[in-house]
Amino acid sequence: DVQTFDEDTFVRRSYPHQVSAARRALTTGGLLLADQMGLGKSQSALLAAAFYLGQRPDAKVLILGPLFTRSVWLAELRRMQLIHDESEVCVVKGKDTRSGDWFEAKWYFCHYDVVNEWFARFRADPPAVVIADEAHYLRNSRTARSRGVAILMGSAKLRLLLTGTPIENKPQDLHALLSM
Repeated sequence: DVQTFDEDTFVRRSYPHQVSAARRALTTGGLLLADQMGLGKSQSALLAAAFYLGQRPDAKVLILGPLFTRSVWLAELRRMQLIHDESEVCVVKGKDTRSGDWFEAKWYFCHYDVVNEWFARFRADPPAVVIADEAHYLRNSRTARSRGVAILMGSAKLRLLLTGTPIENKPQDLHALLSM
């Protein structure tokens, strides 16, 4: 029940707007968070994901984003004490799906450049929560990257798209994000 959501269960204090965003995502099943850098989009997303995991302990969370965001997400997971160390996160690297990168975990990080190569693995055991960071990378719905992420988002129970620049050129850029 979303009404029992209490940010005090988390080590790191959250601002009211972060808690409100997490509650909204949990209530609607999906949310596009588009605001300036540094206002707490990632913490809002992790609050929602952690609450979801608390209700469904067997669920998995997939964080998607450009490669440069990996260390930020791992640090945020540690700061919020959702993981103890980075070895608890399956960081999917490379394009060889037979590699040793994959292991069963609760938290996964996959960067956009390789998500389609690992698509079969994610489809075999779909994540219940999908967080797409820097979601403006997905604004062109005709790209293979955007189509693959849209399919993963479609099977997720909780979908969060985070971006500081939802529209770069045309208002239609927002359509692909909103449809996810």
